[in-house]
Amino acid sequence: VAVLVDGVYVTDKDGNKTYQPRPEEELQKISTLVKSAIGFDEKRGDKVDVVNMAFTEIETPEIGESTTLFGFDRGQLLQTAEMIMLAIMGILVILLVLKPIMTSLFAAQKAAIEEARSEMLLAQNQAAPALTGPSAAEIEAKIQQEEESLIDMNAVEGKVKASTVRKVGDIVSSHPTETVSIIRNWMTQE
Repeated sequence: VAVLVDGVYVTDKDGNKTYQPRPEEELQKISTLVKSAIGFDEKRGDKVDVVNMAFTEIETPEIGESTTLFGFDRGQLLQTAEMIMLAIMGILVILLVLKPIMTSLFAAQKAAIEEARSEMLLAQNQAAPALTGPSAAEIEAKIQQEEESLIDMNAVEGKVKASTVRKVGDIVSSHPTETVSIIRNWMTQE
């Protein structure tokens, strides 16, 4: 086993460092320590060499008491970075978790409000008269006047404009109660 040991550096009055090798007694102690650590056995042919040599000194740039970047010291920069990360995490939580939850809650609440509103309108419509326009007799008289100006559908033989059929469908959709009363009136006439 080979062991390389650095010497001792002594600083003189001028601040210069000088290398001094370790004393022989200290090298013997290190050798004994190494032998006990590795389980030294001379019968096996084990050998321990302890050599004292100066290590090459690697110069590292000295770091000042406070390193600054843009006028901020390192502690302030780390604290600011932590705050920015917390803000970003908060925004992500709001966008990815709270917003979908709130959207679904408001959608359910809006649906409940619409349902309650439609029930309330239905209850009001049942209490109020269904038609505020002309009476059934007036409608019947008007229909008879219009029948005189209409063409007999049997003579047309199914050739009716599609826009006319659509207009009739729209009128039926927008005024279902009047449509029902007109159809009932037709059924009672026949």
